[in-house]
Amino acid sequence: MRRIRYDAVVAGGGLAAMMHACALAESGRKVLIANSGTSLAHEIGLSRMPLAGMRELADRYPLFQSWLNELSACGALKGDRMDPVRTQLLADRFVRDRGVDVLFETFPVELLHDDDGSEAHVPGASGETRVTGMRFATREGMCVVACDAVADCTESAVLASQLLAMERVNPSELPALWTLTFLKQGIPVEGGGEQAQDGETIVAEAARSKGDLRHPESFSFDLGSAHFECLVQPAFREEEYSVMTAVYSPDGRAGTEIGFTAMLEQVYTRIKSQVDTLLGPLLHVSEKCWTAPRFVCSSLLAGRVEQRNAAWLETSDGSFAVIGCWTMESRRIIKAAGAHGMGGEALRLQVDAAMEAARAVRLPG
Repeated sequence: MRRIRYDAVVAGGGLAAMMHACALAESGRKVLIANSGTSLAHEIGLSRMPLAGMRELADRYPLFQSWLNELSACGALKGDRMDPVRTQLLADRFVRDRGVDVLFETFPVELLHDDDGSEAHVPGASGETRVTGMRFATREGMCVVACDAVADCTESAVLASQLLAMERVNPSELPALWTLTFLKQGIPVEGGGEQAQDGETIVAEAARSKGDLRHPESFSFDLGSAHFECLVQPAFREEEYSVMTAVYSPDGRAGTEIGFTAMLEQVYTRIKSQVDTLLGPLLHVSEKCWTAPRFVCSSLLAGRVEQRNAAWLETSDGSFAVIGCWTMESRRIIKAAGAHGMGGEALRLQVDAAMEAARAVRLPG
């Protein structure tokens, strides 16, 4: 079994994991990101979802401003939207330029409480919560990393569930969000396909489209027991429209990858019937770009785990933090943002928590 040593390990691959790791590295720490995916900032790159409060975050955190500056310099930023492809490429470079190591396709298995590779204690009468490493699986086998602090930024809180009691919440209260990207109606495509032309030709053809969206347009419909709320708005690229689709269902299944894919043809037909004069061919269906957690932390271990803000929990000894929307407070804030603002608000909460947690982490040296 391979063994390595870092000051801190961040499990996850989203924007929060990236910002938390870079902030720690800028303070002189040796940091590893253990990412189960194949790229960083995937929730931005795949979903084409805008990030709420982007400028406010930049004003508060110079590191985040540096990230926006790099995106702007490479033509990957427009308003509160990031280019879906360039974002992922630039994210890898951004963290490596700050000395952060990244392991892709690694899957967290368990927390450790000492350097000999034994499992983390489940807090009991002794109250032991000190975390001193983690074990994860790679394509080459199991690996143990010893460290002074671990942050769980995964979408499923896979490590946090080993220390926190989790309580199931109503899955119908908050939706899953999917993004469908269409070519604008009237844009010429090569050979009847869906490849748009470049530069001025795209802009000119877009202006001659049958319908030009001046303001976001919303509508809703039902399919069986599932309710869909759609928002049509300009996408990052001039020649595209983005349809953000919030999926509500009694058991949450319609918003899952299997459930949404099974209904995709019906969803496509209903969307086209509403705004057919605007939308050309369907170019891209995102992965599920955001889903409200189905669990929240119901027990904070008698004070040994403390809620620092809406999206950040930390053990009292500072050795473990969970960053994500895993509290009732975060759910309340997200719900108030409305169906089409929830995903961006969730990202804002997580980035804010990631930066604050990095400032507060207590490491030797």
